[in-house]
Amino acid sequence: MRDEDVSLESGVWSLELEETRLVCRRFWSSGFWLLAPGFPSSFIPHPSSLILILIIALVMPFGVLAQGVVRHRAKRAGGAAASRSHESVLARPVARLLIEQAMSAVCFERTRDSLASVPIDVMQAHPSLPLAHSSVIVGRARAERLLPLAQKLVEDALRDLGDKYKVPAWRIRVAIKHVRGVQRIEPDMELRDNAAVYLADQHTIRFGTIFLASLPSDEGMTSILAHELTHVADGPQDILHVLFIKIGRRAAALTGLAITGRRPEELSCDLVGEMVVRELVALAPTNETRSRRLARAVEHNCVELDNTDQVHLSPRNTLRALFALDATYERDFLDVAAPTLPTSPSINRAQPEGSRRTPLTTPHAHFYHPRLK
Repeated sequence: MRDEDVSLESGVWSLELEETRLVCRRFWSSGFWLLAPGFPSSFIPHPSSLILILIIALVMPFGVLAQGVVRHRAKRAGGAAASRSHESVLARPVARLLIEQAMSAVCFERTRDSLASVPIDVMQAHPSLPLAHSSVIVGRARAERLLPLAQKLVEDALRDLGDKYKVPAWRIRVAIKHVRGVQRIEPDMELRDNAAVYLADQHTIRFGTIFLASLPSDEGMTSILAHELTHVADGPQDILHVLFIKIGRRAAALTGLAITGRRPEELSCDLVGEMVVRELVALAPTNETRSRRLARAVEHNCVELDNTDQVHLSPRNTLRALFALDATYERDFLDVAAPTLPTSPSINRAQPEGSRRTPLTTPHAHFYHPRLK
């Protein structure tokens, strides 16, 4: 072959290579070279480069598609793995022995505390106290004094729970507005061992007279105030229904209890009460032990008769659910040297809700105006 032929052949090959590079660049930028916008109509590749161009045009889309499929599968697999991990965390059985130990510690602290709350079943065994009774007057004054602080702490707790359970921020804002509207505490002989908020008057929390007299500590009273304020926060539009359902489902997954109907709301109100008392203890330290003060938030559930109804978990199952939901709260009691409680079905294992015939009216019951709810 002559030198000029070699030079010409090399030039043609260089031109073909450059043309191929141009096509490849246009192919990548537009997805397919024949449809590339702005592609010059005068461009005609050398015939010897057509085979290479066709191979690139035919093979690359499959490569890109395959890569996309792999990425999609990897993403789905990762998402599935994350979902399985999340579900396994929620469904993992909580150590029942530790929960029972924490429950025993709470009830043991109550027996040693001069400011302990009276158990629900004991309250129910007593008649209503007159409005002028000294214990009722003192209890009302305590509730009125603690109401502003309880409102502030409930707001903080709702924000924390809203973030944790991914509740839309606007719902929490509306709920907090409801909380700030409460202004009064009213004793009511007919409510006996209950507290109540009527939707016809959401500015007032009403307490049965026995109830006011049965909560001699700031921690016990603040817990119940927070419970009722959470009902107020929900309001007539059930603004916190999403939060209640999520908390109820998580508690059910952790404990195996049937938490349906109105029970998620009542349990959520109890959870807010426990959270508020924990914050109160941190903000206002005293010479008393932390475990004793924290126990006052829930020790009214230390009952002998562990009855239930269609709205509430039984008192002891309420304790189980609270400890399952908040492992930090549970750990606060694991160092308490509490004796083993007497063996009882209501203490040592979760009872199926609704298994008791006797209805229970708990001291944190939420009453609704029949025309509004």
